[in-house]
Amino acid sequence: MTALFRSLSPTERLLFSFSFLLHLLAFFFATGYQHGDEHFQILEFTAYKLGLCSFDSLAWEFPEQMRSGLMPFIAFVVSKSVTFFSATWEPFIVSDILRGLSLILGFISLFALKKIGDALGISGQRSLLLNFLLCFLWFLPFLHARYSSENYSGIFMIYALYFFFCRNQKTPRSEFLFLVVSGLFWGLAFECRFQTGFAAFAFFAWALLLGKFRLKILLPVFVGGIMMVLMALLIDRWLYGNWAFPAYNYLYQVSFATDSMFGKNPWYDYLPLALNWFGYSIAALVALFSFDACLRNYRNPLVWIFTFFILIHCLLAHKEIRFLFPVFYLIPVILAMSLPDSFYSAKAAFWQDALKKSVLAFCIVLFGAKSLLTSACYASPDVNAFRTIKSLASANKSITVYCPYDIGYVMAHYYEFRFFKTAHITVKYYHTEEGLNQTPFKARSTFVLQWNDFTSVDKNPNLKKIYDSFTPLQESLLFRGSSWNRDRYRIFCQN
Repeated sequence: MTALFRSLSPTERLLFSFSFLLHLLAFFFATGYQHGDEHFQILEFTAYKLGLCSFDSLAWEFPEQMRSGLMPFIAFVVSKSVTFFSATWEPFIVSDILRGLSLILGFISLFALKKIGDALGISGQRSLLLNFLLCFLWFLPFLHARYSSENYSGIFMIYALYFFFCRNQKTPRSEFLFLVVSGLFWGLAFECRFQTGFAAFAFFAWALLLGKFRLKILLPVFVGGIMMVLMALLIDRWLYGNWAFPAYNYLYQVSFATDSMFGKNPWYDYLPLALNWFGYSIAALVALFSFDACLRNYRNPLVWIFTFFILIHCLLAHKEIRFLFPVFYLIPVILAMSLPDSFYSAKAAFWQDALKKSVLAFCIVLFGAKSLLTSACYASPDVNAFRTIKSLASANKSITVYCPYDIGYVMAHYYEFRFFKTAHITVKYYHTEEGLNQTPFKARSTFVLQWNDFTSVDKNPNLKKIYDSFTPLQESLLFRGSSWNRDRYRIFCQN
């Protein structure tokens, strides 16, 4: 990667350096999980294999054997490695390593996307636009900071495309190896998120119908993918204790068994979901230019993957914006293909040139500000709150933590987070704040975890706040309505 960075122009180096800064911010501040499945269907499965919890405490997907064991296995290996060098169980170090690994893989994927763009004919000012989008689109560092199936699936898909389109064609042997590696990454992407199979189908359909690739080119890719899926069966056996094929179980559950559980969304529901998640100002630009690019470049393989993946998900009953995350990583390349060639012409009139520069300046400010704000704020506050609670306890001191009984869908109750469970901590629950305020607290050994905004706990003269998941920035009226402010955790102790 160092050699690749040196090959960049000074402007490109500046852009990617800014992106690296955003990734560092995301590592230190964009903590937690974007959705509870990142914890309950990966780390809790890992906790079970580590002997930290029982079978009956796991999410319903485990007994149904419908999740791949790949990501729990990676977390298990990291956990065992940390335990080997540490005398005590350090779950937060493990989670930090996993997020750091995700960020490294994600940042490298930006260079892979740049090379894919070059291979697909993006050059000149379009290439500069692509570099700008790779480094300024706010959701890239934020999603890269997640140890989630959606994140890893999208990243591995990018690597699969990179090894296919940027393969070494100088010798048949090296080309064959690149194609097999491309297939291996397609298999990894599928194992991380089974829905990525729709993207793989679109890619192979394009390669046969429009790419006109011969079978001797596509066969190694297909063989590599099958090899990875077969190897993953061994990991699935490790996780479940018996031979299982989670992809089939998942397809059955999604197709026949879960509609009544999660309900049905209208086919067009991804549009309002995307507008809300991106932020309306940015979403309007992204949606408009993406639609334009797909119309202008309907023969492009990334457009096939992007549109087919989204259309299939529109037909599925249950919809969440995170389901589309794997193909969101293709947005920078797709946007770089938008706008007519006349927009990039150096012979444009004065007013056209001024308009282009004004739009560019607006996008730099808007995208840059959004990127900084998102990378500097948590995805969810739970993990940081747990980390603070752990720091209050030690091997020689036991503490009691009072938690509200109804603490929300994601966090549920502290004891359900088996992966982060810490010894020497007793958890008690209170149903009403009136009863809590009448509870006698022992100084330096009793703490209160409070969920959401200011309540009567803040007015209790016997308690003082020692932790707040909100930053001063989030306290300001300007950003109070941002989506990442949906949850807030505060910790109080005896005054």
